[in-house]
Amino acid sequence: MKNNNDKNEVQSLARHFTEDALKTLVGIMNDPEASVSSRVSAAQTILDRGWGKLGSGAAKDERTADVVAEFLSCLQKG
Repeated sequence: MKNNNDKNEVQSLARHFTEDALKTLVGIMNDPEASVSSRVSAAQTILDRGWGKLGSGAAKDERTADVVAEFLSCLQKG
């Protein structure tokens, strides 16, 4: 099936740029001249990729606490 091959090729090409994409997101997140919405969007994307999107229920509460603790730790480090 050509569609699966095309999809795999696109995924492979996209993954090649993962490091550049992450550096771009971090740059936007840390850019004091970027809009607040851009900075928040970049930060949210980084958190979602690194920690996964939060689900629901008790697991969400535990995971939320972990994410918030890590986030606050990062903020304190500067």
